[in-house]
Amino acid sequence: SALPDAGDAAAEAKAAAEEFRAGLGLGR
Repeated sequence: SALPDAGDAAAEAKAAAEEFRAGLGLGR
């Protein structure tokens, strides 16, 4: 279960980073 957990964490981090970058780009 360690690998799936790490994969989920990585996916969450990537989604959060993309949202953050999108927010900066939109100026919101």
